[in-house]
Amino acid sequence: MAANTIYKVLIVNIKSPEEIFFQGEADAISSVNEAGNFDVLPLHTNFISLIQKTLVIYQQGQKLKEMQIEAGIIKVTNNNVNIFLGIESFSQPTPSPKT
Repeated sequence: MAANTIYKVLIVNIKSPEEIFFQGEADAISSVNEAGNFDVLPLHTNFISLIQKTLVIYQQGQKLKEMQIEAGIIKVTNNNVNIFLGIESFSQPTPSPKT
């Protein structure tokens, strides 16, 4: 592999406790956090964030997959992107039983 092609892709894993939604390479990932829209590209700094609303995977400059989500966590480390969905139950506190 030529030195200038080493960091051209992200290795992406998107999963919930019940299902694997995507495993593979991507050029970019787009989503939304509380600060607004953001993109993750190869060589992105290490990053972790809560995400919401939408998640888009790009491959070869084209939109490969778009998912509507309630909430998730994205973790980016060394061109590896791990996205954990199905965390809605963790974001809502469970009401205490009345005594």
